[in-house]
Amino acid sequence: MTTASKGLQFTFSIPTTIVFGAGALDGIGTHAKGLGFKRPLVVTDKIMSQSDGMKQIRAKLSEAGLECAVWDGIAAEPLDTTLTEGVQQYRAERCDGLIGFGGGSAMDTAKGVGVLAVAGEDDPGPYQRFGGKTVPGCVPVIAIPTTAGTGSEVTSVCVLTNLKNGHKLPIRHPSLLPKIAIVDPLLMLSMPPKVTAYTGIDALSHALECFTLVREHPFCDTLALQATKLIVENLPRAIKDGNDREARSNMALAAVMAGTAFEVGGLQFHAYAQALGAKYRGAHGLTCGIALRAGLRQILPTATGKLARMAWAFGIDTRGMSHEQAAAQAVDAATAFITEMGIPKIVDVLPTTTADIPMLKKETLETTGVPITPEMAEAVWQEIYR
Repeated sequence: MTTASKGLQFTFSIPTTIVFGAGALDGIGTHAKGLGFKRPLVVTDKIMSQSDGMKQIRAKLSEAGLECAVWDGIAAEPLDTTLTEGVQQYRAERCDGLIGFGGGSAMDTAKGVGVLAVAGEDDPGPYQRFGGKTVPGCVPVIAIPTTAGTGSEVTSVCVLTNLKNGHKLPIRHPSLLPKIAIVDPLLMLSMPPKVTAYTGIDALSHALECFTLVREHPFCDTLALQATKLIVENLPRAIKDGNDREARSNMALAAVMAGTAFEVGGLQFHAYAQALGAKYRGAHGLTCGIALRAGLRQILPTATGKLARMAWAFGIDTRGMSHEQAAAQAVDAATAFITEMGIPKIVDVLPTTTADIPMLKKETLETTGVPITPEMAEAVWQEIYR
């Protein structure tokens, strides 16, 4: 590793307790009781509400002397109206804690409901980026992912589309960090191949967007690079055989590592993905893959050193290569991997053409949480449609 330690300054914190491993869900009752829950609301979708995992949650909570209410009204991609419905259910059921059970949408929705419950309000819009209001806090959340990708179980973010203005923007505050993340790879065995691919590419986006930032952060960089290697080695296996427990476990670990890395270190291409998600309701992992594939090519001149180091994760032997050669090969390998995992060209999967670039560029620049110049936005969007 070539971190420039001279004058290095950083902050790194992992406030979420991570309970990882096959069978980890068995401890849900103990963990919920430890947080003081008496009647938590389980936020999930209609499929997961009927799953064996849900039955296990109910049983283990009951063994701990706890009741729970279940709300299965989440949307595939969270909306402001979804959070409104969720907090109304939370109040009606007289709950005192939240359990997000499912993919990123379930966990994000649980966090958003927690904010509205503390705020005593129904509209999340004012708490999204640029909304003007400060997040007052969040009801304690236990996050239980059933996909390996979003990293929501270890992040302080809830991302949702606001139907009033059409923007896909986050609510972000340290209080949204789940108190406990129960990461049980056995819950992920039933993920269909397409969901496995999309969520896995989401995790890859988190890892590579964070790692290839020009700044150095030894903890984030190490987590992100190792997560990338785990994904490259295990995502194809998990797609091919959903019952491959080793691959599922490694993907679950990669998602947690990548989520932890970007929670602290940040992202750089997600604004493009979120613009596509807001305008076309494309699956988040799909739009992340489309954006990452283009973004990596655009940062070749400015992130050569990081991209050269990235080659290791893709199994490239860089001995005898210059940094420029290693970086170019790493980008070629990464973009090929994204395509091989099932991320098609944008025009083959979303109802859009190059005529939409000005609109999407405007959306990106208006909603980004990181500095993006108009020139960079134009270059990335042109690459996306190439």
